[in-house]
Amino acid sequence: MSKTAGADQSGTIAIPDESTLGVSVRHMMSENYYAYVSFSDAKADSTEPFDGFNNFFSDNQYFKSLEIGWVPSKESFYMQNSHLTVWHSDGPKDRSSENYGANWSTIQSFGDWVPFLRAGVAKGSEALYQSSVVAGMGYLGLGGTLGLGVGWAKPNASFDDTYNSELYYRMTFGPVSVTPNVQYLKRLPFNSQADSAWVFALRGNINISF
Repeated sequence: MSKTAGADQSGTIAIPDESTLGVSVRHMMSENYYAYVSFSDAKADSTEPFDGFNNFFSDNQYFKSLEIGWVPSKESFYMQNSHLTVWHSDGPKDRSSENYGANWSTIQSFGDWVPFLRAGVAKGSEALYQSSVVAGMGYLGLGGTLGLGVGWAKPNASFDDTYNSELYYRMTFGPVSVTPNVQYLKRLPFNSQADSAWVFALRGNINISF
């Protein structure tokens, strides 16, 4: 959930497996507007990574997305950004299916304060949620990024709506960033043993430039 700490992910996008084979291109159409296009294998499977070439060129089941966004400058791309993403997926199963949706995301900075908002809707069986909204605030004045986010989502199944919150702190040490966090999840749609849960986690990231 931590938008100032990670990538723009959403349960209302049927994102392919991380082993997917594909291509993506980002182009600045003007000083402030950009387009980002992706095209990849919807049937990717991390347990069978070498099947990617055959899937991509033979099965013709793809994930496609188009992102149109606005930034005040290229230098502030990741901290001041508003964009709309539309996507379509043929699904990962043996028989293709119709999956599509739209997502809005915005993050801005006002001094040390960084509010963010993300919302999305989806149709089809492959996205985790039919709709979701996440909002929160980050603070940059403590030697790192302290943030709080809250979210609501409607599962893509016959379950009650789910709610969640996350408190996180991102620390950066040169190219390495570490983010301890605690999450509270209310109404677990795919867990019949409990209605809520606390989750403690630690995320890490390494940025390498060539």
